[in-house]
Amino acid sequence: MPAFVAGSASRTADSFSRSGMKGETTAPYDSQHALPARTAMSGYARPELLASAEWLADNIGRPGLRVLDVRWRPDGTGHAAYLAGHIPSAVHLDWATDLVEPSDPSGLYVLAGPEHVGSALSRAGVGDGTTVVLYDDMAALFSSRVWWSLRVYGFESARILDGGYGAWVGEGRQISNARTAPER
Repeated sequence: MPAFVAGSASRTADSFSRSGMKGETTAPYDSQHALPARTAMSGYARPELLASAEWLADNIGRPGLRVLDVRWRPDGTGHAAYLAGHIPSAVHLDWATDLVEPSDPSGLYVLAGPEHVGSALSRAGVGDGTTVVLYDDMAALFSSRVWWSLRVYGFESARILDGGYGAWVGEGRQISNARTAPER
């Protein structure tokens, strides 16, 4: 398990649970009406939390960089979207399986404990010293959820791709349909 997940992280999650924070529900997804890529933010107070498509293109293949495709659909077709085309070197992470408490009967997507999250992140090739770039195709809805989940467990080197998958494709950048085997 990555060291950033260990330690006080479980106390943070337990504190959230005790205070009544039970997770969130999602709105229905209609693949015919996916949200368009938005234009880049200007004047953002914390630009280090974003990665532009240009920055990502310049840094793909750099040691210690992991790109996570977190596209998700309630019907389970997020992984199929990844297989149909993704940013080169990206690994698919199904946040609703990999980062959510599997035994929670409420269906409210409660953040899983550190063992479950740490194991999923290790399988995705994320560890101590990794810089992560997250993207989805829903105006950062799922990227921000994963970003928050990483922060809860002390991982602070994550960025969200500004404009998401739509920005990458909209700039005419290369896509791949090859499965990426995470480095461990």
